[in-house]
Amino acid sequence: MTVWKFKWLVLSLIVLAFFALPDIGMAADATTGKTKKIEGFLLIPDVSMSMETNWAQGSCKGLDREKVQFELTRRFCEAIPVLHYAAGMRVMGVKSGFSKDPNKGISNLVYEPQKFDRPTFIDEANKLKSTNGSTPMEAVLVEAGGDMNKMAGRKALIIISDFKKSADFGNPAAAAAKLRDDYGRQMKVFPIYLSSDPNMVATANEIATASGGQAFDGCALYKDQAALEAAVKTIFYDEFVLATDPDSDGDGVPDSRDKCPNTPRGAIVDYRGCWVAAYGSFFDFDKAIVKEQYIPNIKRIAEVLKYYPELYVVLDGHTDKVGTPDYNLKLGEQRAMAIRDLLIKFGVEEKRLGYQSFGETMPVASNETEDGRAENRRVEVNVAQPGSGKTGQ
Repeated sequence: MTVWKFKWLVLSLIVLAFFALPDIGMAADATTGKTKKIEGFLLIPDVSMSMETNWAQGSCKGLDREKVQFELTRRFCEAIPVLHYAAGMRVMGVKSGFSKDPNKGISNLVYEPQKFDRPTFIDEANKLKSTNGSTPMEAVLVEAGGDMNKMAGRKALIIISDFKKSADFGNPAAAAAKLRDDYGRQMKVFPIYLSSDPNMVATANEIATASGGQAFDGCALYKDQAALEAAVKTIFYDEFVLATDPDSDGDGVPDSRDKCPNTPRGAIVDYRGCWVAAYGSFFDFDKAIVKEQYIPNIKRIAEVLKYYPELYVVLDGHTDKVGTPDYNLKLGEQRAMAIRDLLIKFGVEEKRLGYQSFGETMPVASNETEDGRAENRRVEVNVAQPGSGKTGQ
C-alpha cells in the first residue's frame, strides 16, 4: 500500500465514522467549537437535613435552602453540553453511615454509569428531596471510586453539599487524594459548597486541592447563571474557533496544536492530540501489569479499533529517566506488549497491533517532577502502515 493510499484510507474511515458511529462519541462539537476535557463524570448531591447550616448568612442569605439546592442541581445538569460523556449520579445523605441495614448502602446510585442522556439525568435531579440521613463523605467517595471504574478516560467527580461534618463524615480529603493516586491525572474532584461557614468552605477546598480539582461557591452559582456556565466549562469543556483553527480529525484538539493527526473518532487523546493507552499510574512501579481500574480504558481502545477493521496501529512504549537507558527501553517494550495483549484479549486481531519502545528518549513533560515523570511513563497508540513495529512476542 502506498503512503498516499494509506492516508486516504485513514481519512475515509474518519469521515465515514462521523456518520456511522454515533455511540463511540465525539471529542468535539464542530457546530459550537466545544472540545471535551473529560470523558465521564459522577454527580453526588447531598440531600441530608444538615443542609440548613448557616443559611441566613453569606451569598445565600434570604433564599430558601431546598429551592437553591435542588434548582442549582437541575440547572447545573441543564448546562452540561451534550458531547457524549459517560455519566452517573449517586445521592448522598439518604441514611446514616452507621446503619446496620445490609440491604441499603450509605448512598443511592440513581443513575447507573452509562451514556449521558441529559433529559433522563435531569429527571433524576428533579426527584431529589431532603432526607434525615447524615453525610458519610469519605465512605461515599470510596463508593464513587467503584462507579468511576466503569468509565474510561478522564473523569470528574462533582459534589454538591454544605460539607458539614457529621459523626460519620470521615476524611474525604484523604479519600480524594487516594482517588487521584488510583486514577493519576485522569480524575479530579469539584466540590460545590452551599454554606458560608469558613470551616465547611475550607473542607470543600481541601477536597478539591487533594485531587487537583477546584471548589465553587454554590450560592454564587445559583445567583449568577454566567458564573454557573463558567463553572461547567471549567469542568467539562474548552472552546476553540473552528473557522480559523480547524480540527481535521475531530479529536478535540485543533490542528495548530495537534501533534498526532489522523487519530480515529472515539480515541481518547491528551492535550497534544495523541492517543494514549496508558500512563505510568496505570502500572505499579517497575511493573507491566495494568491495574484493574484502568481496564475500561483499554476496552475503549479495543472498541474503537473494532469499529475500524482496516486500521493498523503501533503501541509505543515510553518511560521516564529513572533507571538506565537500556533498562528503560526494555520496560517500555514490556508495557507496550501488556497493552497489546489486553487488546487481543478484548477482540482486536493480533496482526493489526505492532509495538515498539522508545524508552526515555521522547519525554513530553519534565523529568524533574513526579507528575512530569508519570506523564512520560506512557504507552501511545499510533496509526501506522501494516508491518510497522514488532508483531511477535
